[in-house]
Amino acid sequence: MSRSMINCQCGIATRIFMAFTPTNVGRRFYECCNPNVNLSYNFINFHIFVANLIHNLKKENDNLPREKKALETR
Repeated sequence: MSRSMINCQCGIATRIFMAFTPTNVGRRFYECCNPNVNLSYNFINFHIFVANLIHNLKKENDNLPREKKALETR
């Protein structure tokens, strides 16, 4: 997840996250530790091709450490 900081509407510093699932790729959201604050979403619309491309690249990137370890144990 991509992380940066903003202040929530309640004033508490919170992290911004970016989703990488196929249906939510690029969707930015923040999560406040204050239970009385709802999640706030900043939607970024991508073309479906770009959304799938980002998702697939993220999956490939996540698999690289496993593949590296498998090659090292040969």
